[in-house]
Formats: sequence, structure tokens, C-alpha cells
Amino acid sequence: EIHDAIRGIKGSWEKTMKNISSLIQAGVPVRVNIVANYQNFNEVKTLSDYLYNKIGVTSIAIGSIFDVGHQKVDGLKTVDQFELSTLQADIQSNIFGRDLASIRKSVDDTPTPEGHNGCGIGQDMIFLSSWGEYGLCPVLTPRESHEFLLGNLYNDSFEDVARKFLSFQNSNSTTCSNVKQCSYGSVCKGGCRARALYEHGSISAPDKNRCDFWSALDPNSKQDNELDVESSLSAMEKS
Repeated sequence: EIHDAIRGIKGSWEKTMKNISSLIQAGVPVRVNIVANYQNFNEVKTLSDYLYNKIGVTSIAIGSIFDVGHQKVDGLKTVDQFELSTLQADIQSNIFGRDLASIRKSVDDTPTPEGHNGCGIGQDMIFLSSWGEYGLCPVLTPRESHEFLLGNLYNDSFEDVARKFLSFQNSNSTTCSNVKQCSYGSVCKGGCRARALYEHGSISAPDKNRCDFWSALDPNSKQDNELDVESSLSAMEKS
């Protein structure tokens, strides 16, 4: 009922679950993205357990609402970012069975290219909207800022789109400015660049949600990490 109410389409939950089950039965790896908000927050952990341990999805990403698109009209009540980070860490530990050490090992075993920002925008991902515009990701689209316009499916060649994309790829603007100093930088890579923009006004700012998430997985280093984040934000403000 909560899912259908948020989506605005009766029966969408049943259809979605049927499609997920069909993909898994066909041997297709399935990642589920859950957007946490005030209406569904208390159900997110139970849902994650059901999807991961009962249905068998490969991975689950839990994010928050951005004030873009229909959200500007619908105005769903958002959840506190620290509470969300704590929930994400709880699910990571108690449902996925992963702690900081195991995540570090996984990252070491499958290294990403040096300078990779983790989320992939401007580096190995291009978003194509239903109206034919290329952008950086589903949030950082031309509708939010002309800066994120890479081209148009109907008017531009993909060569031109790729050229614009490479200009982002060769820039440090899509990388968290704190990633090299942060004690979790090697595993975090910087987090969500869209969330950094909407929270701190810069695409290269730290993603505080991920900072809190890593701290929740490693409570002993929480204070040091908070200092890293605050120092980075302070330096950006001065510049």
C-alpha cells in the first residue's frame, strides 16, 4: 500500500515484485534501489531483508529523496540524513553481513581506476532521459542546470556527446574534494555527487550521508571523520 501510494499507481508493487522474481529466476543479477522517505522509513530494513534473503536480489542501494522532478510537486516528507546513514549501516552489518574490514577487502580485490569518484558521473556513466537529453545522472540533468547538458539524442551525434562527456571526465569537479584526506576515501570514493551539490552547493563537496555511513560502520573513527568533513567544507567556503 505504501509503495503504490508513493508511485501513484495501484498494483505497481505487485508488478514490480513479479518482474524482480522473473529476472532472478532467469539468472539475471538484480540491484534494487530503495528511496527512503518519511512514509516508508520504518519498513526499509524489513524490505531489505525480504529482498536480499528471501527473494535473492544481488544488491540493494538505499538513498534519499532529492527535491527535483515530481518531488517539487508531491513534497514527500524526507528523513533525517543521520538517521538514514545509521539505518544504512545497520542493514549493511546485520542483513548483508558486511563490516568495514570486509568492504575494504572487497574494494582491494576489485580496484577502480585512480581518481574514480565512486558513483560514476562524468567518468563511466551517461544518463539519457525519456525526452532525449543526455545528462550526468538521473538527478544531474539539463532540467536542473544547463551545465549538465551533454547533448540531445535527436540533434547531436554521439561523438559530440562523448566529447562533452570527456571534458567532465578530465575534470576534478566530479570528485569529492575530501577523498584523499578522508580516512574512508579509499572505500567511499566520495559518495553521491548529486547529494553533495544539493546539500552543500558544490558537485565536489563531501557527501555527508556517506561520511556518516562509514562512521557508523566504524564508530571509533567517527570523531576524526567529522573533523575531516568540517575542515573540507570550511576550506571550500573560504575559496
